[in-house]
Amino acid sequence: MVIVRIPFNQLYYNEIEGKAELIFQHNGRWYRLTEDKIPSRYWRFRKVYLWLTENKTFDRRVCLDLDEKPMIEINLDEAELISEDYPL
Repeated sequence: MVIVRIPFNQLYYNEIEGKAELIFQHNGRWYRLTEDKIPSRYWRFRKVYLWLTENKTFDRRVCLDLDEKPMIEINLDEAELISEDYPL
């Protein structure tokens, strides 16, 4: 099991046919993570991001510890290697 830490702002959220996925780069290679494999920590940061940038809230409570670094741990074994021209 290979765990990598990717900064939240370097993850690309993508939706294809109503299914969410994360696209990210690690060591010069691009990977895709399907919705069922996306860590819950990512969703927490995304909730705050949408609240700040688009004023969207999914419930009335949006909390985040500002001392917490926005790093998302991803298991590379669960990610699919993709080509550089994968549509975003």
